[in-house]
Amino acid sequence: MRAALMLGALVPAPATAQLAGRWIVTIPSFSSAGYRGELRLRQSGTTLTGTLWLGNADQPLPLTGTIRGDSIAFAAASGPQFTGRAAGDALSGRVTVPGQEGPEWVATPLPENTEYYPVLPRFTVRGIVTGRRDTLIRLPGPWLAAAAALGNGDSLAAAYLRAAAAAGIPALQGDALASVAPLRALGVARREEMRAAAVRTLESIRGGLAGASAARFDRLFRPRGQWQVDLHDVALARARGASPALTLDAAAPALRAVGWLPPGDSAAEATIDLALYRIFTLKTSDSTAAQALAQRMAAADPASARAVAFLMGGYDSATLWYADALRFFLDEPWLPGRPARSIGDAVRAAWHDSAATPAIEARAFGYAQAVPRFGVPDRLFDNIVHADNWAAGEWLRRHGRGGFLEVLHRVAVEFGPAATLEVPGETMRLASPRGLTGQDGNGFLEARDVIAIDPGYMPLLAVGAVVHEWQHLLLQRRVLAAVPLDGEGPAVLPGVDPFVVEGLAEWRAEEILAPFVAREPLLGVAEAEKRARLARARRDDQHVLGYELVRALSRALAGNDTAVVSLLTRAAVPPGAAIVVADPRVRHAWNGFLEVPDRTIQAPSRRALVPELTFTIEDDFPDLVRTRVVTPQSGPRRR
Repeated sequence: MRAALMLGALVPAPATAQLAGRWIVTIPSFSSAGYRGELRLRQSGTTLTGTLWLGNADQPLPLTGTIRGDSIAFAAASGPQFTGRAAGDALSGRVTVPGQEGPEWVATPLPENTEYYPVLPRFTVRGIVTGRRDTLIRLPGPWLAAAAALGNGDSLAAAYLRAAAAAGIPALQGDALASVAPLRALGVARREEMRAAAVRTLESIRGGLAGASAARFDRLFRPRGQWQVDLHDVALARARGASPALTLDAAAPALRAVGWLPPGDSAAEATIDLALYRIFTLKTSDSTAAQALAQRMAAADPASARAVAFLMGGYDSATLWYADALRFFLDEPWLPGRPARSIGDAVRAAWHDSAATPAIEARAFGYAQAVPRFGVPDRLFDNIVHADNWAAGEWLRRHGRGGFLEVLHRVAVEFGPAATLEVPGETMRLASPRGLTGQDGNGFLEARDVIAIDPGYMPLLAVGAVVHEWQHLLLQRRVLAAVPLDGEGPAVLPGVDPFVVEGLAEWRAEEILAPFVAREPLLGVAEAEKRARLARARRDDQHVLGYELVRALSRALAGNDTAVVSLLTRAAVPPGAAIVVADPRVRHAWNGFLEVPDRTIQAPSRRALVPELTFTIEDDFPDLVRTRVVTPQSGPRRR
């Protein structure tokens, strides 16, 4: 008997299972989502702690329990007890129910990086009123008179002539400003002269670079010793990676067969580039039409159609190069000095702002165009977005504000163009975030500041446009920072005076780029050409008249850039233009113009109300729960 007792003492006790980690727990006899959940266990010897989050609870509840061998027991605060066993990678048992046999439960491991919510994240986005209230812009007469006194109408044309001469390219005159200039900016008209000017400029910039900057330059603009100055050069080079003997002429028969090239025995290289660029743009705007076009080319001339297909692959790849090329000109310190400076450095210094360069997004507009897409400042986000449950807070922590705003644009609520809301004194359209994003080139509640630009826009010419749009982003950030935000009714985001904001962007970009343009004149041609072209078509264009107004204000303030920007930031929201004339320094400078009457200019407003939206998120897709229209209680707030 004693020997038997001693033998028993040598038999080891059952090993305690290791349960620490994350588990997905279900109660199979109940189909309701309320009986699925997440179990998190921490283990210290035989003691278990952690949380249990079932779908019938708003958030995880703390639990305590024990494990002995493979037998486990745990219970959440104020909840039933779970008992069972651990077997391999699974747990199972029953829920203790007084007086009867409880339901079975099972749990399987849940990887830590797997996103899982027993309760779907639920958010409410506050209603928003956006856009100018008025359809007329009132411009102060003294300001207009001061601008007219500068004789800016003639100076815009003269400035363009000087810019083109300095860059070594012919200035376009008459109707060519409207017909040829946009195509020349895309590199598909007068291509030889524009490419030669671009190469001269790139050679000059390269001469001042060394080390990593020079290596980055060469990778972008002179790989394998061959200059590539724009999208068309890069597209052809990359298409030849798949078909080394490829030439542009090989694409001509297929393009001519479908009517995208004029008839004839040969086609100019620039004409082929234009046709290819148009197909590239069509792929972006109407992929079905582009596919049908490709099928027609293949039926007409299979070999030439393959050349077009190779070139389209080159264009797709070249869009990535394009964004990198623009970032080089903005971020690389290529302007000699002690220290050397980048354009980004100059922008930040001018605005006393440390913000990084905005994201550059290549987007095929079909013409030389750039637009700013305004991100949501943290202050505004915190005011309009409410996490309705604990899961929403966790989702936001995981995905961030940018991820949430991307989901918001997928909320399926549309009202149609005829849906309006009548409130005292005005009529507003009912709109959705997705609808406004699609209708407005500037987007709506964007995840980040972005400058979207057509990749056909020759990079050296596009630099001025990008810096111009960067001014819009910086100004909008300051306008939104001054918006009063409270918890009553919809948030009111003010529309801006287009003459003030465009004028500021035109003038400020020109001032910032001046030392860079002095060294490399080609950088200043496109913006000067744009103003001359717009002025010839319509003197009241916001870019033209706004530029003239801001130049006059700068003269009145003796070139004090800080004072000009400060005053214009306050004047950006209508009827803020009156603030400019009320400034004592300005009144003194414009004393002879104070009796000139104001002028009103038609400037249609797209005033809209986005209703309050409540929705849940599952797998990054929203499910609308409620739409609630809350009207403004006191109309638009004015400073």
